[in-house]
Amino acid sequence: MNDTIFIDGDCTLCNRFARILSIFDKKNEFKIYPLDSTNSQLNTVVLYRYNKFFLKYEAISECMKQLNIMFKVVFSILDKLPLKLTNKIYDYIARNRNKIMTNTCKPIPANKRINKNKIDLETIEKAYKFSKQ
Repeated sequence: MNDTIFIDGDCTLCNRFARILSIFDKKNEFKIYPLDSTNSQLNTVVLYRYNKFFLKYEAISECMKQLNIMFKVVFSILDKLPLKLTNKIYDYIARNRNKIMTNTCKPIPANKRINKNKIDLETIEKAYKFSKQ
């Protein structure tokens, strides 16, 4: 199974992140599961990979480093910063995302979306749980 990224489907910034992934993910490693407000909103991006959950900055970094050498270099350098600091920056951006991203974003391409019937309910529930931490 591909790596699964859970995003807040109603969040413009999350959708832009998903759009970047869809453009640069030439190996088709990632599938995106957008959650909407009818399900419950995520407080953070959650990556499910190797039966492990990655949150906030770690989730973004893990994804971006897989896309191309430029992202790998940039995020490998950023990874040297303390996780506590990178997560504080992530939280600041997340809190202010509506100010930062005022335009709507194009929908996630169908080939990058993962349907509910292709992911087990337990994994979805765990993603919600981890996002609330």
